[in-house]
Amino acid sequence: MIITKFVSPLEKVFRENEPRDTLIDRVAYSNESLCFQLCLTTTQTGRLYLKTESEINDHIEICELKYVPALMADYVEKDDYRIFTERTSTYYPDLLEPLGSRFIVTEGYWTTLWVTIKPGLSPGNYSIRFITGDYEYCDVLSDDIFDFSVCDIALERCDIPVSCWMYYDCIAAAHRAPLFSEKFYDILDNYFITAVENGINTVFVPLFAQRIPKKNSKNMQLIDIRKIGGRYSFDFSGLNRFIDHAMRCGFSNFEFTHIASTKEGKFCPRITADDGQGKYLLFGEKDSAQSPEYHLFLKEFFPRLFDYLKEKQISENCYFHIFDEPGQRTAEAYEALGSIMRECLPQGKLIDAVNDFCFSEMNILDYPVVGTNNVSPFIESNKNIWVYYCCDQSGQYLSNRFFNFTLLRTRVIGLQLYLNDVKGFLHWAYNDWHDMNTYQVIEPRFVSDGGGVLPAGDTFLVYPGDKQADVSIRLKAFAEGIKDYRTLKTLENKMGRKSVLSILRKYGFDGFCKYTHDENTFVKFWIFVRELLADKAADGLMYAGEN
Repeated sequence: MIITKFVSPLEKVFRENEPRDTLIDRVAYSNESLCFQLCLTTTQTGRLYLKTESEINDHIEICELKYVPALMADYVEKDDYRIFTERTSTYYPDLLEPLGSRFIVTEGYWTTLWVTIKPGLSPGNYSIRFITGDYEYCDVLSDDIFDFSVCDIALERCDIPVSCWMYYDCIAAAHRAPLFSEKFYDILDNYFITAVENGINTVFVPLFAQRIPKKNSKNMQLIDIRKIGGRYSFDFSGLNRFIDHAMRCGFSNFEFTHIASTKEGKFCPRITADDGQGKYLLFGEKDSAQSPEYHLFLKEFFPRLFDYLKEKQISENCYFHIFDEPGQRTAEAYEALGSIMRECLPQGKLIDAVNDFCFSEMNILDYPVVGTNNVSPFIESNKNIWVYYCCDQSGQYLSNRFFNFTLLRTRVIGLQLYLNDVKGFLHWAYNDWHDMNTYQVIEPRFVSDGGGVLPAGDTFLVYPGDKQADVSIRLKAFAEGIKDYRTLKTLENKMGRKSVLSILRKYGFDGFCKYTHDENTFVKFWIFVRELLADKAADGLMYAGEN
């Protein structure tokens, strides 16, 4: 016997529990994908096959949902909106692996298949027939029809940078591909494409070492530097190759690595140069970022880099860092380095993760990047900000991407970016597969919490697959959030921002902490928004959550 059901993409389905009957939105925008889950349970363990019959088979992508252990799922201090409110270690549904010719079901447990209908279909009504059968005997065990439609509304492109830092040393190690080799770029392109397809439009460009300083720090230098006597020359061909790959894969914004170590700004990144007799370490993790020699280097390098970016016609879409998360004690060092960068890049856009308002008053940063729990003084002062979240944004009902958070809580960030008029979004880890204790590369399928240091899911959104990135359901939810942002921008073009904000607030959305926690209400809201776009809603200010 087999039981099957279609399930909302907002549900995290655990093997031992029957999935909830959350409302499924069965309408796709004309330039967007549509996701749902096909869940099944049987009274017998065995191998099954799945076959689809539809006129749109070429647009159907099916993955099998896999479970990943989380030894540390939460901090002790937390709120009550999460999957397990008691601290626990367990297996969470997260990894999506491409479905093969067969899959295994276990008696009494639920198996989940994630279905994505890719964009590119003409407006109209469609059906997909899912036939499940016994792999050995080919008996048909279930026959299910999923009906959906594609509307004639196309969403606007995302008009703000969305960044999630890639760790290129992790990709190289996981796929045994030397950094920036032909094999590496073949694989990296797949990681790039996956990021772009899921709402990330800004690539993290490793000018020099990515971690400053860390154990086993890899030299990722894309610039060839020569120093003969006291004169520098720079070869940007390695950087040009990297940027060309990123642009071909769809990235439109470029974010460059920091010039000094995190929080204190004391040390330089690892930078090598050639003096005509061979390469040597020009600056290293023990060298002061406040030294005159390093400042001279910065003044030589960054104006030439910006000239290259202007020739490439991407300088308007480039963002530069000083150092990450400075505090009051390091304000003086930050201002000193920031003044040099402002001098070097008078037309450049400077951004950094800062949470103290004093850093926005230095007239250095174009966009302070502020934790979602610290935005109030910046917004009240009408500052143009980006926002970020990381491990610290784990309470107050703030959106985040942890294993133990609902997918609604992950997805709502997109709506909040629009609501708070944010100019960009940043997260520090697309694929940081390091043990944070040793900085050795680990397998995220088995270690999801940075070696017991961070809440599971904080350090990555993708897994190393077969020459590609295998995505998580958390990345799918985040992508839906960016689509929500674009949906509201599309509605703004039709109704004006003031009207859209009125609708959001009537619905109970406010700041970064107030939003519905009910999946059905959330889905109904987005159906209502689409009706507004299609001129089908009776009252543009109707409260869509009312019954």
